[in-house]
Amino acid sequence: WQTAIQYFVQHPFGAGLGGYPTINPHNALLLLLVHTGFIGVFFFLVLLIKMLIYCWRIYLATQDLAARNIILAILCGFLWFFIHSQADNIFIDDNIGMLFWLETGLIFSFGKSL
Repeated sequence: WQTAIQYFVQHPFGAGLGGYPTINPHNALLLLLVHTGFIGVFFFLVLLIKMLIYCWRIYLATQDLAARNIILAILCGFLWFFIHSQADNIFIDDNIGMLFWLETGLIFSFGKSL
């Protein structure tokens, strides 16, 4: 983690995607910070927070028990992604990263149906 933070201090706007040396910080936010800088991390965190709020609002607005359970599972999935990303680069693995964006699409499809 220290190497990634030192690299960010030297390049606050990021090194660009793929511009980071082969050192793996095992933290998705640190990797994103090194690649995209503070601007990229800011917008990614805004996206995460907005998705969590959107998911919670849909959960509260939905009366169907089965739909509420699915939305709650998606909300738990978002929280798992955020917690797990602190110990691993989950978006490097295409299968795990794809699940994140699949959950994002599912929650937006639920929101459109209300």
